[in-house]
Amino acid sequence: MKSKLLLRISAGLSCFFAIGHTIGHFTRKDTTDPVKKSILQQMDEHAFDYGGSLRSLSDNYEGMSLFLITTLVLLTILLWQISSKIEENKSLYIPLLIPIMGCFYVFAVLSTIYFFMVPAITCFLTAILISFICIRYYRQQKITHLSIF
Repeated sequence: MKSKLLLRISAGLSCFFAIGHTIGHFTRKDTTDPVKKSILQQMDEHAFDYGGSLRSLSDNYEGMSLFLITTLVLLTILLWQISSKIEENKSLYIPLLIPIMGCFYVFAVLSTIYFFMVPAITCFLTAILISFICIRYYRQQKITHLSIF
């Protein structure tokens, strides 16, 4: 499989994760469970000093969730853009893919530990596809060490 196709599939998986997370973000308070409603209300009502600003746990959760959505959308765009150019200059784009690959491996581990399997599998597949591209490139170059700088 060509690198371009593998990266487009990776971009699609990243987009899938971004869409799923966005849906989860905007529907997280939609519940009929009275215990969950009570906890969400308490998270909204009680504010604490966070680095000099008065913020609730809900604010913190909301902000971090929006950070992840933004990161996933930008990674999706970046993967798609790299896919369009990778065949022209792999030596330029492979070093850019290595930290992106690492990011998705970390997302996969954190999703497994703290969340659930759909984002974990999505991130793991994304990282594996990018790994295939990087490994194939380094084998073709017969480079014995990874140089990302």
